[in-house]
Amino acid sequence: MLLKERSEKSFREKNKFKLHSHKFGLFAEVIVCIYLTLKGYKICERRYKTSVGEVDIIAAKKGNIVFLEVKARADKNISEVVSKNQMKRISDAARHYIAKNRQFAEYNYRIDLIIFRSALAIEHTENSWEFYS
Repeated sequence: MLLKERSEKSFREKNKFKLHSHKFGLFAEVIVCIYLTLKGYKICERRYKTSVGEVDIIAAKKGNIVFLEVKARADKNISEVVSKNQMKRISDAARHYIAKNRQFAEYNYRIDLIIFRSALAIEHTENSWEFYS
């Protein structure tokens, strides 16, 4: 096999893995929305994107607006799931949402992390980190 053929094959395999990971992540977000709804949350937004960052899910419950980061991981080995840069981008996107949606001015805000391993293994950590500056 020529070097060019090997690199093309490697490239295809990496992209196949990324596509699978992306689809698994989207599936996880749908299941997490159902999970949150069953826990009494109202889903306000999914995949909220701004120029400064993105929030996977924004939900409301009992006077709280919750910004949720969903991490889909099939394996058990999770080390530093969310980087400091990601925390800042999520915090910035959350601030953008708050500024744009003044109807939530009197609400409390928090950022939660959800680790999705399967539909039967969802770990929800409330107040995962403070808003990053």
